[in-house]
Amino acid sequence: MTSQLEVIDRPLDNQIRLLVLQGELDRTTTPSLAATLRSAHSRDRLGVIVDLTELTSLDASGIGLLRDSNLRLAGAGGRLVVVSDELRDAWLLATTRWGSTPDVFHSRAAAVAAVKRRSLLVQPMAVRSLLDVPAG
Repeated sequence: MTSQLEVIDRPLDNQIRLLVLQGELDRTTTPSLAATLRSAHSRDRLGVIVDLTELTSLDASGIGLLRDSNLRLAGAGGRLVVVSDELRDAWLLATTRWGSTPDVFHSRAAAVAAVKRRSLLVQPMAVRSLLDVPAG
């Protein structure tokens, strides 16, 4: 069976772009999302919000793509944040040993507010403590 991913791209304003992911984010679907994320990385953009609430699966290649995109956008002075209403996604993102992972929020409103303030509301370390996962 072939994995499928639909990406709904919604500019929220001239500085924030919302990407809603539906379906599966895995090694077969990351290339299409990578192209969308590359186009979202512009110098005048404050942030990109990736909403995972409608995903049915997420694997390591998807997490790696989000991490790389987060680093690329941070290098340009912006940030990438993730919306997930499932602790599973927060746990996967928070426990990766790959360095800088995107911040995880439980609602789009919280993610938008954080991007606009450029502050961390839910840090990966806070997610680890909520889940009782050892930090290292």
